[in-house]
Order: sequence, then C-alpha cells, then structure tokens
Amino acid sequence: MGKRAQQHGFTLVELMVAVAIIAILSGIGYPMYLQQVQKARRAEIPRMAMAVALAQEKMRGLATTNASFTTDLTLAALRLNSQAIQSDYYNIAIAAGAGGIATSFVITLTATGAQLSDTDCRTMTINHLGVKTAVNSSGADTTTACW
Repeated sequence: MGKRAQQHGFTLVELMVAVAIIAILSGIGYPMYLQQVQKARRAEIPRMAMAVALAQEKMRGLATTNASFTTDLTLAALRLNSQAIQSDYYNIAIAAGAGGIATSFVITLTATGAQLSDTDCRTMTINHLGVKTAVNSSGADTTTACW
C-alpha cells in the first residue's frame, strides 16, 4: 500500500461552519449598524436648528423698528448659506410660538426620506427659549433620547 497524498485546504463542513458564523454575525450586526446610522443623521438636527434660531435672533436684533421673528425660511430672509438648513433626512419649518411671531417661534424638524425608518425621533422641535422636544412615530415623548 502506498502513502496517500496529503491534501491541503478546507473541507466542505469547515466552509459551511464558517458561512454559518458569518451569517449569524451579519444578522446581529446589520440592524445595529442601521441604528447607528440613524443616530448619526440625527446629529444634523442641533446644527440646523441652531443655525435658524441664531439667524432669527440676528435678524430681530438688526431690525431698527418693529423687530419680530419670521416664518420665512428662504436663505435670503434668514441670511444663511445653503448648507445651513439643507438636509436629505429632515424637513425644517418655522411657526409662530404661543406669543405670536413677533415674540416667539418654534422650529420643527420632521424626518423624511431614509430617516423615516427612525421611529424613535420622528419629529423634533426647539423654540425661541431653547426648549427642545421630540416625539416618536406614535406621538410619545422621546425628548431625552433624541436630544
């Protein structure tokens, strides 16, 4: 009897075990990855909201008479560059606050596009006093988790 040639490489069972391990890790890791992407997109919110709030205060401060806030979100009205309030993931709107537009405003950021899958922080607001709120897709308060 002759010697059998020594074989190199992996057996089919070894390859199947490796594929199974990769599949399990991917099944756990991918949802966590998507969750982190959503959180990263939320990081735009303070930047956008503060840019609009500061522009509102600046515009009101520069006015000589009848100083009031505005609901006009055009770049010319707010004297902002286009990067300050543009987002693929959130729509931004300004409305009069409880005291009317002359003395108060509320900035609302609503998830859109790919960010709609972020059910935890669907709508976020900040007012002229800096008070922040957030609600999830069911309308429950999620302020502490989102801001």
